[in-house]
Amino acid sequence: MSKSELRLIRNACLVAFMVLFSNESASQFSPDNISISWGVEHFDPVKVEVEETNEPFNQSVRFIARNTTYYQFLLKIVFRNVTNLAPRPSTKEMMLKHGTNQVINLVVATKDAGYGYEYTASYELFSEEGAADLSWPYLVPLKPGTVPHAAVFKGKTWRGRFNVSPGDTIYCMRKGLVTALPESNKNEFRISSFNALEVLHADGTMMTYAPLICRSFVNSLGSIVLPGEPVGVATDSAFVWVNLVEFMPGNTLTYPPMRYATGESSAATFEGIIDKIETVHPVSVIAREKTKSELKKKGK
Repeated sequence: MSKSELRLIRNACLVAFMVLFSNESASQFSPDNISISWGVEHFDPVKVEVEETNEPFNQSVRFIARNTTYYQFLLKIVFRNVTNLAPRPSTKEMMLKHGTNQVINLVVATKDAGYGYEYTASYELFSEEGAADLSWPYLVPLKPGTVPHAAVFKGKTWRGRFNVSPGDTIYCMRKGLVTALPESNKNEFRISSFNALEVLHADGTMMTYAPLICRSFVNSLGSIVLPGEPVGVATDSAFVWVNLVEFMPGNTLTYPPMRYATGESSAATFEGIIDKIETVHPVSVIAREKTKSELKKKGK
């Protein structure tokens, strides 16, 4: 079959993006044919590859997607003009996690005969559960016993923006997977500022902590952070800003309100804790998502 070079068009920003690429009856990728529109040269968090096998008992076309990040993406492939291949899909959707994802395998129907295909693929940030658990009691990210104060910015109080002193320890609010580290690599994909720690939760939501210095508390992407454990220290900015993020269809990011744990079975809004309630890290909230081994390790 004839082959042409892959053309990749990227239209993206730090908050919302879409990557589209097409391969007309081809499986070759040319890294020199890349159009950059958001400043990160030769950077693409998801790569779709096509492997063609032409062996006596295995003639097939296999689609593989490699997610180089720890974010979740929804991949959609639209097929056209599929000839002498089975199955003959019109579309294929798949949630991509970190690493190599086997998407679909097309087998040559009539051996040693010609075959062909065209496809267009796109992907977007994805929350697998589809909706945030807005009732979740998040830990206040400050030291227990501290009365939280709001960090006023431009004369306004912003939800999730806490007043802190340089070097104050900042604590994990909910168990999650580290997807971005502050100032680790400015060429890494992330959804917020370069001085933020980003943590993916089990329900597909994400927490951003910024500005933050992680030091030795969190030092690797893909690591698990547990509620109540230190994730970094405050900078000299005099504030730390935490935001809950939910990924919606169409590359839309929303920032749902949070409720903060004030006891073993109670929670309050940001306005309900500021200047009013001492920070507590309830044992039941900390243990809520921990595995048996994590509970045993901490002696909970």
